[in-house]
Amino acid sequence: MAEGTIATVVVLAGRVPSELLAHLEGRFPELNFVSVPPEGPIADSARDATVLLTAGQPTPALKETVDALQRLEWVHTISAGVDRHLPVIAGRPVRFTRTAGARAVPIAEHVLAMTLALLKRVPDLLNSQRRREWRRSRPLDLAGATVGIVGAGAVGREAAVRFKAFGTRTIGLRRSGGPAHGFDTVWPSDHLEDLLIASDVVVVACPLTPRTKGLLGGREFELMRPGAYLVNVARGGIVVEEDLVAALQGGRLGGAALDVFEVEPLPAESPLWGMSNVIVSPHSASASPTVWDSVVEEFAENLTRYLSGAPLANVVDVEERGY
Repeated sequence: MAEGTIATVVVLAGRVPSELLAHLEGRFPELNFVSVPPEGPIADSARDATVLLTAGQPTPALKETVDALQRLEWVHTISAGVDRHLPVIAGRPVRFTRTAGARAVPIAEHVLAMTLALLKRVPDLLNSQRRREWRRSRPLDLAGATVGIVGAGAVGREAAVRFKAFGTRTIGLRRSGGPAHGFDTVWPSDHLEDLLIASDVVVVACPLTPRTKGLLGGREFELMRPGAYLVNVARGGIVVEEDLVAALQGGRLGGAALDVFEVEPLPAESPLWGMSNVIVSPHSASASPTVWDSVVEEFAENLTRYLSGAPLANVVDVEERGY
């Protein structure tokens, strides 16, 4: 932060609970926190802001906010994914950070829950219960299965640790490869085909970037083991949805648990709603009664770094990698 500057932190209203905003005000009494509605406008008292905490603001309103804050030095988003922020931040000489670890555990728990639900045929059991039918399904074992996780970041590592506890083999994929906690092995990103061929369950937990857009399509689904399962908690754009529907309808894949989609909310006419081997959740994998505390704490730690002139954590490589 520039010497002698008083940082104004703009917190976008409607997403940050008031008690957590009060926590930030109490923790940093020397700062001026201004709450701005998600759709704007920017109050005059906020126009000298050097720090922006963005909490789910619509993209057009986010651009208006960033453009209005001419002294802006740092933008932090409460989300782990940053794909929609990048066009807004590009070209501005600001540092950009994201929430990395706060959401990892609840998302990892969601991944494990959805995988078990698919393997143990929970949707079939619930359908039989609603019809009052005494009908047994044919569940599969998670123990002994191979789980491939595309993205060995915070979410991927937390998921891998939980899968290992169930006796699985865990394979990860990330740009550099190399060892990572919870994984038996982590391959570099050019080994995607090997991961797909080897895995009984494929978990998508990587960021959406120009390199990963449409990463999994018809060809990739053909490489997966017959009857394999897909769990996507990353971004809908990583999966070619039309190809996924075809693979599910054709019986190539055993099922899918999807928390993210190309269009959100998922349109009512989407065939995914009616598939008995698909579990749809409304982009809610990170939901947790304590997640906001963790999100705000992660931001507060970075804010302390900012005020002291220390390097920020979880900086997004806007130009090179997009995360």
